Amino acid sequence: MTSNVVSRAAFGKRCKDQHAFTTLLGEIVILAGGFNIADLYPSLTFLRTMSGIKPALQKIQKKIDKILGDLVTEHQLRRKETTNGDVNSDDEDLLDTLLNYAEANNFDFQLTIDQIKAIIMVRLL
Repeated sequence: MTSNVVSRAAFGKRCKDQHAFTTLLGEIVILAGGFNIADLYPSLTFLRTMSGIKPALQKIQKKIDKILGDLVTEHQLRRKETTNGDVNSDDEDLLDTLLNYAEANNFDFQLTIDQIKAIIMVRLL
């Protein structure tokens, strides 16, 4: 329930992959919150691979990265379709705000798409 509310705030009302995304977030919580022998011996890095946690998390990360990439592309296309490049303030969400920030170029650094995806992930977890 909480993931649904937070993902709507981050991505807006229209999110075709919302169910898949929240399911993957749930899987991350289960994997990270469960018992793992590698947590007892963090210096033995091979245990992460042997226990299956590392490959499972990498597989989920690839799926989430694709979903986030699709969402960013969808938002960028929607922004280009508008006449002035801005989204209606009633429809603006966290992703639109971050894209506005990235396109502004008024700062000492450039916000990249990968950084936007990372901010979204940190915000949702």
